[in-house]
Order: sequence, then structure tokens, then C-alpha cells
Amino acid sequence: MKMQRIFGGALLVLGAALFLYGNYVSKEVEEGRQKIEIAQDKLDHGPHIPHLRPVPRHMEEMERESAQSRIDQKKEMIDNYEMLATWLHGGGIVVFIGGALLLAFTFNDRKKPLR
Repeated sequence: MKMQRIFGGALLVLGAALFLYGNYVSKEVEEGRQKIEIAQDKLDHGPHIPHLRPVPRHMEEMERESAQSRIDQKKEMIDNYEMLATWLHGGGIVVFIGGALLLAFTFNDRKKPLR
């Protein structure tokens, strides 16, 4: 009985920790999305200042394609972290509820009278 209470308490703490870590990951994902949005905006609408030295147009296009591929890779990575945050939230809630139920049932257990 005592071991079940300890296990239930540990599940409560673990569930809360998972949920809070999911919140942290979600916040970081949002900051990453903002940074990518700024980078994409700079790439799309950046200043088109004439170069002081002539640069072939194909070289400029290669640089843009390279920057766009890096942005796309970061978007994919952020999507993966967003999925991780969702799983952490869901898993944290499930573990927390499981720990709460286990803890509640151990305190609710009545002693049986001896015959």
C-alpha cells in the first residue's frame, strides 16, 4: 500500500514535469517560428541595393536558394519540436491523472474488519 502511494506521488511529479517541459518547448518553438518568419521576410522583401561590384545574377540566385533551403530545414525541425511539445503535454496529462487516480485509490482503501 505504501509503495503504491509512493509510486502515485512519483507519477504526479513526473506528469507535472512532462507538462511543464512541454510548455518550455512550446515557448521555444514559438520564438523559433518568429525568427524564421523574420528571416523569410528578409529573404522575400529584403533590400535590393545595387551592388558596388558586379555579381552575376546566377550567383545571387544560388545564395537565395541556399538561404531558402536552410529556412525550410529549420521549419521542418520546428515542426518536429512542435509535435514533441504536443506529445509532452498529452503524456504529462495522462501520467498526472494516472498518478492522481492511483494516489486517490490508495487513500480510499478501507481496512477490512477481522473476523
